[in-house]
Amino acid sequence: PFPNAGASIDLRSNYLFNGTIAGIEHADLVLLIGTNPRYEAPVLNARIRKALVEFLFCLV
Repeated sequence: PFPNAGASIDLRSNYLFNGTIAGIEHADLVLLIGTNPRYEAPVLNARIRKALVEFLFCLV
């Protein structure tokens, strides 16, 4: 029933952020919950805006 039981699988990679703000440009989807990056994280907001202008991902 569990073919990978005991294998060294890094499950943290399934839910961790890309690691860098620049990595946001390589994301397929950005989900923002209860935040306003325009005021709280201007650098992140600039990266998100750049990717949206270039149609690199979907913002939910």
